[in-house]
Amino acid sequence: MKNRDVNLDIIRTVAIFNVIGVHYLSHIGYYEGPQVSVCGYILALFRAVFITCVPLFLLLSGFLCNEKKLNLYYYLGITRIILTYFMAGAICQGFKYAITGEGTI
Repeated sequence: MKNRDVNLDIIRTVAIFNVIGVHYLSHIGYYEGPQVSVCGYILALFRAVFITCVPLFLLLSGFLCNEKKLNLYYYLGITRIILTYFMAGAICQGFKYAITGEGTI
């Protein structure tokens, strides 16, 4: 078993909680209107902290992929992601068509 770097797990945990925070702000309607109250300014501070979730994941991914060798198999790895994307899209379109009658099949 490989040794785990606890620092990377801490960064991943912080990034996950920041993603939850960004989505929570969206859920409570923070992004819909102007923030002019004290509570709005506090939420703006939280948003400034939470919005670091994407850069944290990008930095973590870059660090973990720094020793990858660029070869044909590395580039063909995207096919698994594309196939998953199309399968999920087809399932969602199928449910949309079956439930609402809208969409294309």
